[in-house]
Amino acid sequence: MASITHKLDRIAITVKSHMLLRQLLKETPTLEEIMRNARNESEALIGVRNWVLDKIKKDQDAYNYYKREAHGREAFEKLTWKDFAAIRILDYIDNAGREFDDLQGI
Repeated sequence: MASITHKLDRIAITVKSHMLLRQLLKETPTLEEIMRNARNESEALIGVRNWVLDKIKKDQDAYNYYKREAHGREAFEKLTWKDFAAIRILDYIDNAGREFDDLQGI
């Protein structure tokens, strides 16, 4: 954790954000290992994506919903809060780096 802590100290985020990140890594050893071993952002994203995807594949309803093979209210209601979290994380990773026009002013 010392090397991760040292790297965190060089990132310009708030003290509260540092504390929350340290707590997250402490409570999620797999995530800490992925972050520790990743040599760059791409490796970190791939590591997290593979980890979450492995978990979501164990629940066919959640995996089908993520892959858009199941949809609608009935499929949605089969999901748990952990499924929503996993799908959200995968969605963030799948769309990392994409830019969208702000349509609010239109």
